[in-house]
Amino acid sequence: MALSSLGLLLSLVTAQPPAQPPAATPAITLAPAAQSAQASCQAPNGMLAISRSQYQAQLQGFWLGLSIGNWTGLITEMDKIGGAGASGQFYRRTDWGGPDQPSIWGQGIPSELSKVIDWYLVSEPQAWGSDDDSDIEYIYLQLMHQSKQPLLSAGQIRAGWLAHIYTDQQTSHRNKEGQPENFLWVSNQQAFD
Repeated sequence: MALSSLGLLLSLVTAQPPAQPPAATPAITLAPAAQSAQASCQAPNGMLAISRSQYQAQLQGFWLGLSIGNWTGLITEMDKIGGAGASGQFYRRTDWGGPDQPSIWGQGIPSELSKVIDWYLVSEPQAWGSDDDSDIEYIYLQLMHQSKQPLLSAGQIRAGWLAHIYTDQQTSHRNKEGQPENFLWVSNQQAFD
């Protein structure tokens, strides 16, 4: 996990609640790391108090889990898509630890990440790479950084999507055939539309 992402998120959280927290969402205040869980009892009405060390651990767990899930999933991505043929029968739990099968684009070659279906882990000092499955989360991280607040309003999220996501007609990105491609997939494309 890139520690800069964790540091950025921690710097966004202050002892003061956001200027206008979304309705029905408690504002967050961070108690000093030395304070115990009793801090949640001392928080003003409508606020949730958690320790900085607890918050840091939870943020690190989120980003680490996201990275491990994304990169482990890339090993088998597009290997099994349903239907007839070799790519039709989906993987099962018993396939874990077994050989990775080629993806529909793999020309008979298993994933470059791993020849077996297993966890993909990066150890320090290496950094996790980005992947299209976390692009939206990185947009939210940038928006939180710009607003200096950990909670985003619906308007901020909408503006962020419109600023950072393109239609196929607007994008400068091209696929291998030179056609425009915005790299949005299924649910994110549906939300954008």
